[in-house]
Amino acid sequence: MTTTAQDVPFAPVLRTTYVEQQSRPTVLFRLILAIPHLILAWAGAIVVFILAIVGWFAALVTGELPAPIARIISQYVLYITRLSAYFFLITDRYPPFRFKDADYPVTIKLRPGSLNRLAVLFRIFLALPAHLLAGILEGGWLVCSFVIWLIVLISGRMPRALYEATVAVMRFAMRTFAFLLMVTSAYPSGVFGDEPGAAMTTPPLAPPDVAEPAGAPPPPPVPGSELGMPAAGEQATGRLVLSSTARRLLILFIVLGLFYDGGASAFYLTKSTGVVAATNAGNAFVDARRKLEIRIAAFQTTVGRCNTQPEPFRCAQNAERDLVDALERFDADVDKIDFPSEVGSEADALRDASRGFREAIETLIAANSEQEYLELAQTLDASGRGFDAAVNKLFIALSRAAGG
Repeated sequence: MTTTAQDVPFAPVLRTTYVEQQSRPTVLFRLILAIPHLILAWAGAIVVFILAIVGWFAALVTGELPAPIARIISQYVLYITRLSAYFFLITDRYPPFRFKDADYPVTIKLRPGSLNRLAVLFRIFLALPAHLLAGILEGGWLVCSFVIWLIVLISGRMPRALYEATVAVMRFAMRTFAFLLMVTSAYPSGVFGDEPGAAMTTPPLAPPDVAEPAGAPPPPPVPGSELGMPAAGEQATGRLVLSSTARRLLILFIVLGLFYDGGASAFYLTKSTGVVAATNAGNAFVDARRKLEIRIAAFQTTVGRCNTQPEPFRCAQNAERDLVDALERFDADVDKIDFPSEVGSEADALRDASRGFREAIETLIAANSEQEYLELAQTLDASGRGFDAAVNKLFIALSRAAGG
């Protein structure tokens, strides 16, 4: 069976124009200038997410996205791609708020069409490998972003090889995004660019509309278009032929991205493990505190009744022996808790405060007269307040650690 050009899924095309000189002030304040677009991108993501869910159900039934949904999602992919190009220092032209702008130096070509229903059903799982690779590439670029920003800021331009590698990262991310949102059936490819002499998939200098109708026949190759990327070559042809230096930069992005993602994963894993540990420790501490509070309440009730006894202070001393026992049990419960390291100082402070409180009570129990008992009771009040403060500080520290 012969495979025709029409049978090959249309791979989304990214066209950019290499900028020989960029405005240094726009490079310096790039993040601040992009704030309005970030707000719009966030709002648009909510709308596109809802439309993608509706489109997913429709594509399962009909085998294609409804035309209005495909058009809106395609326009959003274009918008995000232009915003990414602005962030990635590909261009210093401020991204337009209009989805169609033929004069902007970054545009894409999509051709939404028929979709395989089985591929639609498992879209998220199919897109996962490409999504991971796109994240690695973008993570590697971000590791280098400060150095890249300094280069462009100081020289006023992005070196050609670095430009090519950055465009390759952007294009693969765009293709992954388009595949996930079902505006293309072509699986993301072309991480290291296109092969010289490969057949064209879009006509040169075609109007930069976002989407083309499905089934359009492929145009013939353009003579000389395999020569890479002249000043406006990618804008004109949509082909991305990378130099050897650009390919080496992409390999560097992948290596750094792996370390970046691995480090981030380790950080979040450590953080989540710490949150779980803090939550478990907090629950155990609350239980130990609740048991102590029950014993303290019983102690206070007993002491209140001592006023009716012939020797109130002797009665209170007997009750305080039960309080010492309650504190010892509390200390034993606290020692069993595996506190996370970030609350270690608060846990040690509580142990010291509890020890001091018990020693003050034991001194009070050893009093031989009511006068001596009343004098020592003042010291007990200070120790008790210190113990309560230490309990509250540890509780607050555990709450913060559990809250992440």
